[in-house]
Amino acid sequence: MNTPSMATMLADKQTEHRNALELLLTVAETENRALTPAESEQVDTLTKQIKQVAERAASNAKTAETRAMLTQHGGAIVRSEPRTYSEQSNRDGVTYFGDLIKRQMMNDGGAHERLAQHRQEVLRETRDISRVDGAGGEFVPPTWLMDSYAEFARAPRTVARLMTNQPMPSGTDSINIPRITTGPQTAVQTADNAAVQETDMVTSSVSAPVRTIAGQQDVALQLIDQSPAAFDQIVFAELLADYERSLDLQLISGTGASGQLQGLLGLSGITAITYTQASPTVPLVYAPLHQAVAGVLAARQLPPDAAVTNGRWWSWAAASLDSSNRPLVVPTSAGPNNAFGSTTAPTNGAVGSLGVVPFYATTNVPVNLGAGTNETRIIVGRFSDSMLFESEL
Repeated sequence: MNTPSMATMLADKQTEHRNALELLLTVAETENRALTPAESEQVDTLTKQIKQVAERAASNAKTAETRAMLTQHGGAIVRSEPRTYSEQSNRDGVTYFGDLIKRQMMNDGGAHERLAQHRQEVLRETRDISRVDGAGGEFVPPTWLMDSYAEFARAPRTVARLMTNQPMPSGTDSINIPRITTGPQTAVQTADNAAVQETDMVTSSVSAPVRTIAGQQDVALQLIDQSPAAFDQIVFAELLADYERSLDLQLISGTGASGQLQGLLGLSGITAITYTQASPTVPLVYAPLHQAVAGVLAARQLPPDAAVTNGRWWSWAAASLDSSNRPLVVPTSAGPNNAFGSTTAPTNGAVGSLGVVPFYATTNVPVNLGAGTNETRIIVGRFSDSMLFESEL
């Protein structure tokens, strides 16, 4: 009767643990669910057991190698210098564990030196392979998380979300909306049977051409067929994200010519408040900001619903301190009292408020305007009055 070797027994135990681990993971994957707490505990236990068996197998293999070397050299390992710890050193009262105790308990310099020398001896004798290519690394292949990927960084559709979104009507190349430029009016009747106020309406229309924002990506059919990821969906998602960036950029800075949309910054009739300061501070922005609010109120008879600026400007404002090093723009969670403004967790571009105006930030707002190419803009308006018509993709 043949008795299995220790190496065979360890290999069998390793296989048993690995099969149990694979079964646990396969069941969860098949049922399309996460591991339960009990299963997670089993996975941790099996992983530790696999590691322990592997370490024991490696230790046994090292012992067998040492014995083979002893046999090959007649019971002695040939070295160019004597080992730090040997039978002779033991007889002389110098032992490995004794030096460990001396170093830890008595900070013995000699013990520390011998332990360091022993470590170098062990490193010189080690012939283990590693995860480096050519020395075992090929057997540890990289794992690609095909259900996840790092998206390309793009600005979202911050301004587009603020506008009133409508579906694009079919069968047309322009959108026309009737507009009342002079409305009917009322007035106090001076006396019974006196004349009643009568003001005739004057109408006009607002017209905007249909524009196209498009993009494409050529993809080899083999890539679609052979990639384990749904690569066509990845490409579509990237194109969609860039469409939203392009759309938002057009809504802010489009010229209205050469196929572009008409952006807010180039609209005729908007109120421009100029704030020029060589050494700008957040408090100095307070007055121009509310002049812009007053301009919207005067033109629309209703207050603005948002202000949009570049994220760099907002970060500068949020980082500004008063003379006592207190932030001028404080978190809403801190319960601001008599604060110039407040910040909030960014959601769909919303970053906080200055004065009474909700602020939104996007990198699509330019920061290189003006003769010195160092000007940015704060767009204050009633964005819900603007209508954005989009067709289905």
